Amino acid sequence: MKMKKKILIGVGALVLISVILVMVLMGNLNGIVKGVIEKVGTSVTGVSVTVGAVDIKIREGSAAIQDLSVANPDGFSAKPMLDFGELAVKLNVKGKIINHVKVASPHILFEQKGKTSNFQTLQDNMSKDAEAKPEEPAEEAPPAEGEPAILQIDLIEITDAQVAVVSDLFEGTKNLTISLIKFENLKGTAEEIGKQVISQLTTQIIEEVTNQVIQKQVEKAVGEKLGDALNIFKKKE
Repeated sequence: MKMKKKILIGVGALVLISVILVMVLMGNLNGIVKGVIEKVGTSVTGVSVTVGAVDIKIREGSAAIQDLSVANPDGFSAKPMLDFGELAVKLNVKGKIINHVKVASPHILFEQKGKTSNFQTLQDNMSKDAEAKPEEPAEEAPPAEGEPAILQIDLIEITDAQVAVVSDLFEGTKNLTISLIKFENLKGTAEEIGKQVISQLTTQIIEEVTNQVIQKQVEKAVGEKLGDALNIFKKKE
């Protein structure tokens, strides 16, 4: 009986140690992924990218990324340019495949100054950084160890994006909602995918804001000036 009791105590201790180890490893994994997102995001965009927390559930094949924020480039306000709130992720850890990333109601700030905007400036800065980086010398047999992992994202879906538009063309802030933005079949290193997402997102945001806000405000201003000119002409008659 004493032997059985000792065995049971030993098994119980092993189980407890295993649980503690898993908790520690998961805590480290969440912290590592958080750090990678911030490091790669900042490197890709050239502005500060921060993450509040990461919660990965390997058994469920899911993850939550909370309070992902992208700062405005220099020359614009101190408010964040992108605030994603929470990203819900479905993934296959072993296959390095992210099946689905869903973002609901993120907050986006679009600032226009003169002929440029914060999104255009971000894209221009990314292009300059890419051109400035010297090409790495080719190696006959690069070591497999240490090479960046190739990832795959099947679908990124952004729904009901809340866009605040500030421009020197009009007073105050104009608001619009973009019902759906999506990116499909992305593949590459974390940095390459980051560039693809930011580039495509920037293009879509600029297009939507130009069509839904800027163009309408310009047409309104032109219409008002034309109306004023006609009124002056009528008075002269």
